[in-house]
Formats: sequence, structure tokens, C-alpha cells
Amino acid sequence: MKLQQLIEIIETIAPKSLAESWDNVGLLAGDKEREITNGVLCLDITDKAYQMCREKNAGICICHHPFLFDPIKKMDFADPYFALLRKFIQADIAIYAAHTNLDACVGGVNDALGEKLDLRAEATFIPSGVPFDFQKEVVSGIGRICVQKKETSLFDFYHTIRQKLQTSGCHINFDRDRPIRRILITGGAYDSIWNTDVLDNGIDVVLSGEIKHRDMVFFDRCGVAAIAAGHDATERVVLPVLAERLNRLGDVRFDVCSSSQNVMIQGLL
Repeated sequence: MKLQQLIEIIETIAPKSLAESWDNVGLLAGDKEREITNGVLCLDITDKAYQMCREKNAGICICHHPFLFDPIKKMDFADPYFALLRKFIQADIAIYAAHTNLDACVGGVNDALGEKLDLRAEATFIPSGVPFDFQKEVVSGIGRICVQKKETSLFDFYHTIRQKLQTSGCHINFDRDRPIRRILITGGAYDSIWNTDVLDNGIDVVLSGEIKHRDMVFFDRCGVAAIAAGHDATERVVLPVLAERLNRLGDVRFDVCSSSQNVMIQGLL
């Protein structure tokens, strides 16, 4: 399959139109006419991802976090960043990024995170200007609202996250247990501009990968629990899901490069 054909399949899953305006998604390096038979999925372009590409004879590496982001003014191959980029180019391995569009799309990062935690999304947290509004159906958007059929314990939910995401720990803003029912999940990093909408819509707990300290404190004052489970841990769940979809839809065989990052710090419990 030509790279261009594969890109068209990728973008039916995670349309580029869903990406944030500041993001850099799509083909970052590569020849669209190149024939591709194997590929690798990863969160970040690393030496480990490169080695797996060589082992699997991959012609493309799809990363979640864009390897190329800021404008490049010079390339010094003594710099490990550019040295790694040169390896991919010399090996004729294309680099493609699916970032905030993969976060937002149906079946993307947030849906994979919810499924991993046995949470059923009932609505989408989606931008409609600033401030943000909650939508009443599950469509593409930056987060998912999950409503439990019955109240559960915050601490039980915390332990479920640690177990199912296989994290070394989570950062939580509460040292006291409480019942929870309405959960906002947004993989990766939480944005402070959503705070007001979280309060207005009666969210009991916010789950994300990273949450700023000031937002943790803000939510504690407002009686809202907040759990930061690790950027890596809340996003890597999408990789096997995406690999299965791509393997089913196209003629390219994809393998997942697991992250070697340690996830966050030991929690309070």
C-alpha cells in the first residue's frame, strides 16, 4: 500500500480537522509514493521506536506527540534530536503524527481510556468557543463525561485507575474519601480554562494525565476530586486500539512500541 493511501485511512479515523489550531499533525517526514507493508505506533519518537521500526521492517512510524513542532532553522546532527531524525530519514521511515485529533475523535484516546476503566461515556466535553460547553451526546471532542449507574468510592476509583492503567502511582488532591458519580476524563493534559465548566456541570472527579497544582488546589476548595494518573498512562491505552483498527482497515501490519517512561509519582494513598 502506498503511504498516501495509508494516510487517507488514518485520517478517516482521526481527521486532521479535529486537531487544535496550534498542533502539528499529519505527515511530518516521508515520501507519499513509498510502498508500506509494516508500521509502528508509539507515543513519542525515540531510539526505542526507531529500533522497533528497523526490527519490524516498518516504513512508517505513527507517533502521538509530534516529533517536529517548532520551525527548524538549522540542523546540527550532534544534537540527539536531529541525529534521531536523520536516522529515520536515512532509513526511509516516514513519521506521521496524530495528536489532538486522536485525542478528540470517536474511538480515540479518551474513549480508549474510558473503556480501559470500564466507564461508559454519556456525553462529550467539546469546545464551542470559550468558555467550553458540555454536549449531550458522544461525538468528537476533547473529553468524555461518564456517569456511573450508582455512586462509587473515590478511593476505590483511585485504586482501579492504578490497577488498570498499571501506573506506579497517581497524584490526587483529596486525602478523604467521598462518593463520586459524574466523571470527566481527558487523557494527556488538563487545561485550566475548563474549570468553570467542570463546576457548572456537577462533575465529581476530573481524571487526566497532568493537572496543574493550582488547578488541584482550586478543585479541592470547590469540593471536586482531581486525579492526575500520568500523561503516558492515560494516552498509551489508545495504541493497541488504533493498531487493531489500522490492521483491519488496511494492508499494513502495525505493531505497538510500548513506552519505557516511569509514570508520575507515588500517590497519597
